[in-house]
Amino acid sequence: MSILNVCKRRIIEEIISPVRAMSASVGDGYLTMVVDKFTLKIISSCCSFYDIIEAGVTIVEQLHTKRQPLRKMDCIYFVTGDRRNLEQILRDFEGDGMYRSAHLFVTGFRGERMSGFDILSGNESLLKRLFSFKEVNLDFIPYDSRTFYIDNQGLFTASIDISERLQQQIISGINTLCKTLGVSSKPTIRYQNCGNVDAIPGCRMLAEKLHSLQSGGEGNEECTILLLDRSLDTAPLYIHDYHYQALAYDLVRIPVSLSSPDNYSILSSSVSGSSEEGQKVDDVYEYEVSSTGGKKEMKKVVLDERDSKWVLYRHDHIGHVNQEITEETLKFTHNNVTAKIHRGNDKGSNISTNDTIQAVRTLPQYQQTLSRYWAHISLISECFSILKENDITSIGEFEQCIATMIDSDGKSVSTSKQKSNLLAMLDQSAAGKPEDKFPIINNSNDRLRLILLYISHFTGISNDDLNQIIELGKLSNDDQIVLKKLLGFGLCNSFEDIAAGNGRHVHKYELSNKERVKYFKQRLRSIEISLSRFEPLLKTVVYHLLCQLNIGNNSLISYNSFNQKSFSEDFPCVSKANTSTDPLYSLGNLKHIQSHSFNLPRYSLKSKVIIVFVIGSITFPEIRCIYELMNESNVSIYIGGINITTPTQLFKQVLHS
Repeated sequence: MSILNVCKRRIIEEIISPVRAMSASVGDGYLTMVVDKFTLKIISSCCSFYDIIEAGVTIVEQLHTKRQPLRKMDCIYFVTGDRRNLEQILRDFEGDGMYRSAHLFVTGFRGERMSGFDILSGNESLLKRLFSFKEVNLDFIPYDSRTFYIDNQGLFTASIDISERLQQQIISGINTLCKTLGVSSKPTIRYQNCGNVDAIPGCRMLAEKLHSLQSGGEGNEECTILLLDRSLDTAPLYIHDYHYQALAYDLVRIPVSLSSPDNYSILSSSVSGSSEEGQKVDDVYEYEVSSTGGKKEMKKVVLDERDSKWVLYRHDHIGHVNQEITEETLKFTHNNVTAKIHRGNDKGSNISTNDTIQAVRTLPQYQQTLSRYWAHISLISECFSILKENDITSIGEFEQCIATMIDSDGKSVSTSKQKSNLLAMLDQSAAGKPEDKFPIINNSNDRLRLILLYISHFTGISNDDLNQIIELGKLSNDDQIVLKKLLGFGLCNSFEDIAAGNGRHVHKYELSNKERVKYFKQRLRSIEISLSRFEPLLKTVVYHLLCQLNIGNNSLISYNSFNQKSFSEDFPCVSKANTSTDPLYSLGNLKHIQSHSFNLPRYSLKSKVIIVFVIGSITFPEIRCIYELMNESNVSIYIGGINITTPTQLFKQVLHS
């Protein structure tokens, strides 16, 4: 079940259509819709401008902008139920009022519901014109079919620094997602009870609050909610990932869940460039094309599920996508007789894909189809250009060694070698003296990422070590601020660990999770691209949760490498927090958790729903893992977070948080 499709249907059928029918029965049926920034993102993510127009809305405006009175029109207010919004709606109906009538739909009340009623109930002017008032239970932003997030402020937040307001927003978001998905029974709620000790209380408290709000009968495990902290696995925040979506957003710096929605397409019939000069719009890729007259012009394309090519290739490796898109484009042009004429009669001539597309672009009937191909070819080309310019694949090999403890041949890389490699690479990059063994890291962003990845994977790092790394890395003041903030958040080691460091660096897998290194070796043998041997830990955790739902299929797990400690101790259920035994099977402490090849049998579990929520930002590699598990298991799995981020975007968010 696609979140996007369900949300679109709910917006049209539960909000717009009833009001349109009511308005048409007493007037001309013309409607205006007023939204806030949060609900504008909800609508823009799942509805096009034409969807809204076709449903019966004539104009969409923002609540807190200057609007012209439309007193002959009925107004749909779709907003969050906070005090500021409700007070603005009251002002809209002072005197003659802005609209003929009001139909108020709130996403959900975060916190005390009665305070919202109190604000509205004492205003006679509004009540005379208020024809509808409904709590929609749609308090999250759908991103794609399986992904959602709950905050549109674009700031980085860690669990140890989470506000009461954001807690309420998370609880409301998850609760209303359950209602949107049609979950009828009380979900089983599990939370992370391992890893960063500072994060555990926050996970437990959030799980308990969420559990207390859920309704329905217990026991059938129709839905399982898994609350994880961002500190569970920090590598996806820093490492380069070479799959299309993750790489493109990272290298080309396409914003996600970040920008202000002021100029979103739902407010106009075309994608706008930016809400402010220099500020890009979420999920919009801008690229340059040459017209038939040779004139350069900028084009924009939205990277979302309305683009079938994007859906098909977003989770594939960039090399495979390049090959497939090129072949598809050539097939399209070669199958077109007119295109062949434009290409000339020399059958043996070498002609590039770009030249072929340029020829066909002169034909109006093919422009819409080719514009999509052209956008992807341009995006892929830009990715490869940045990869080459910054020698990222060479840097990426060292990243993979740090994250997996093995090299591209599957051999273990010692801690001493990892440390010497890092220092030598930083020293060489600072001096600008290239050697065959190490790449020059000219990009400060890449230096910071490598340093953060190293610090987050090794214990024993002392203050002197940290200062040496910062000095060799030539980190700017801003980069140092980001590093120290992430230390404070516990997302790349911690200040306490650094203060206690003895200078003897030890990889965290060497200390407590050698089985994960074995898995990476196994994984390397089964993949084509050695630069993709790292895999987020989230996939392993969700995999084991899936195995618990496949009752009686313990053969999926190899037990020999596990310390026999219950999965339910590391990820306990709220209602069973004190239970020390697991009725299904013992999984082992997270410190000793082993990843496995993900070959789940296709059992019929259509009634099962798993919602994974990360308290913090989620990443595209983790989103991809959820899709992979879902495709292998036939279980409906959804992933959400406070927001979505990329390594490049993360640093800006942390700097300004």
